[in-house]
Amino acid sequence: TDPKAGMTKALKAANDSLVQIKAGTPFEEMAAKCTGDPDMAKKCVLGTFGKGELSPVIEQAAFKMQTGEVSEPISVDNGYQLIKVMVHAQAQAQTIEEARPQIVEELTAKQGQDIFAKWVQELRKRTYVEIRD
Repeated sequence: TDPKAGMTKALKAANDSLVQIKAGTPFEEMAAKCTGDPDMAKKCVLGTFGKGELSPVIEQAAFKMQTGEVSEPISVDNGYQLIKVMVHAQAQAQTIEEARPQIVEELTAKQGQDIFAKWVQELRKRTYVEIRD
């Protein structure tokens, strides 16, 4: 099979799906129909992503889209994808009070590792091992 013909067919299928979605067919229903997987409605909600967590091509499209918007077909390695942005959430830096438990945990773990390493060093200094044949 000709890869170019396969990509042309995939683009047509993606565009046809987009037309149906814009006409009112739920995005999740089209995902199930296009993939042939009835459980795709559950699988197609992938979660929340920050910058740098998606492929550059998908990320570039997703971060430009509005909430509820469905993308134009996006060319990926083996075909085309449509994505829908469910929610845009603003990344927020934690306050020191919100971050305190994690900071304390990390510092405590680091301090414990340092103490253990010193203990092992001291133990090696004080230990004498004799090997006899």
